[in-house]
Amino acid sequence: MDFGDQVTALYASSPLDTFRLRFHHETGFLGAHGWIRRGLARRPAALFVHCDIAERNLCYEPLEFSFVGYFSSRSRAGASMCRLRTLHLCRLVLNEDFEDFVANDLPVLEDLQLEGCEHSFGRIASGSLKNLTIDSWSPRFSAHVLVLSVPRVSTLRIDGSVLPVTSECEMASVVAASLTHQAGHLLRFLHGATSLDLSKLSATALLDDEEAAAVFPNLRTLLLYDCDDVAVLRHFLQNAPKLERLTVRYGRFLGGSTRSKKTSSDRHGRAAYECRNLKSVELEFYDDHDVFELDEALGDISREYVLPIQRSARHGKWAEDPVGQDMAAAIP
Repeated sequence: MDFGDQVTALYASSPLDTFRLRFHHETGFLGAHGWIRRGLARRPAALFVHCDIAERNLCYEPLEFSFVGYFSSRSRAGASMCRLRTLHLCRLVLNEDFEDFVANDLPVLEDLQLEGCEHSFGRIASGSLKNLTIDSWSPRFSAHVLVLSVPRVSTLRIDGSVLPVTSECEMASVVAASLTHQAGHLLRFLHGATSLDLSKLSATALLDDEEAAAVFPNLRTLLLYDCDDVAVLRHFLQNAPKLERLTVRYGRFLGGSTRSKKTSSDRHGRAAYECRNLKSVELEFYDDHDVFELDEALGDISREYVLPIQRSARHGKWAEDPVGQDMAAAIP
């Protein structure tokens, strides 16, 4: 019996607050199943299982994780997992039973984080989940979409999913969300969010969906990263009346330099964005980025509501009270 076996066998009848297992694929793979089985038998309230993989090992066979598979029956698995509130899994294979087990046998699960996992299901459902993170995972079958049914989630982060992501219900409890391109269609369910971090969001995901393109009445913080369509920025300036902090990073807004510049009469013909609560604008872009369309969009913010800028940054150095600048621009 090795050290891991001895530790998990101690006080075997007592439940654990937290069980953490981090093993290397090449050295700890064979013993991992036994450690996980004994850890789950201790009815943990929090479970963290992380598989490290050498960068050179690109053809590894990942560890298969199955709640039911670690017990002799489904009922025993459910009884052991009834206390589980936090579940973080990294670089594992999650089979079909994972979907059903999360939906029906984890009644108090609040925090679910899946990082770099492969999966064989197309739906995540939980009536108790409050925090959901899905990062860099991929399907093991030809699914077309990942469906969420998590009405109580307040914090949502989806990054690196190769599948489009949608929801079966309104996500009215979401306060903060971080989404990448494939998850952009979730915006139609997130109108109550106060903070949005959006990476590589296409105008199609936002503007071609009438429900997604509605007003975001509570939005106060918006970050747009690597967004190439100024229509996305304009939409939020128009439809986020409580916006306080705006950050735009590395958006190329392609096509601006090749278009004829709008005349002053064109600009006067458009309604200005009121942005009554806007307190901070931060811009980051490379020297070769075309920012003409970005300048046009920000120039349409009503001067009645623009506060004096206290400082700006260039090449990482702050300059106090810049002369002749309308907004702060951080240029690496």
